[in-house]
Amino acid sequence: MKLSDYSKEDLLAEIEKRENIEKENIENKPKVLPSLFQIAKNINCSVIPLLEEHIEDIASGKYHEDNDDEHYIFKEVMKACYGDNIFDWINKNI
Repeated sequence: MKLSDYSKEDLLAEIEKRENIEKENIENKPKVLPSLFQIAKNINCSVIPLLEEHIEDIASGKYHEDNDDEHYIFKEVMKACYGDNIFDWINKNI
């Protein structure tokens, strides 16, 4: 369909709908967990073991170029800082 096929009201309604979606996404944007203690606890529980394994793989010669440790480390850091549902929010909004 061409843009000219839509009425002015339809176009204005679509613009308003998109502005509301954008506003909602901004208002609902995840925030870093409020407690630095909680972030540190989460990092200790989930990220530190991954980092140690990554270093051990390099030190023992098991590391290879197609290793995707960085992906898992990034994922765990995001969850530690923003909560377990951060990727649900990201996937919903991209």
